[in-house]
Amino acid sequence: MPFIDPDKCSGCSLCIEECPMNAIGLTGPAKHGDIHTYAYLKGSECCIGCEKCCVRCPIGAITMIPQLDPDGRENPANLWPEYIEKPEKRSGPAALFRNAK
Repeated sequence: MPFIDPDKCSGCSLCIEECPMNAIGLTGPAKHGDIHTYAYLKGSECCIGCEKCCVRCPIGAITMIPQLDPDGRENPANLWPEYIEKPEKRSGPAALFRNAK
């Protein structure tokens, strides 16, 4: 899940253009005369964790943070998104969590 630091974000919109799921938006100015806008995550249910926004950000305002499953463990599907698209590749780190209780 991307975390966008509003203090670092310059509002350039490059992450918005890069997001394949349209999960990132741009805020408006906080008050009249304010010119600072920043990117924000529209909804966590839209994000697939592809990290394209994080890679595209030229100033490092976006960092990826792991999501937890209902048991409080890190969800391997969110940590390694490449395993979601190709289940036959699930022999790497995601396999460690498959049988974990």
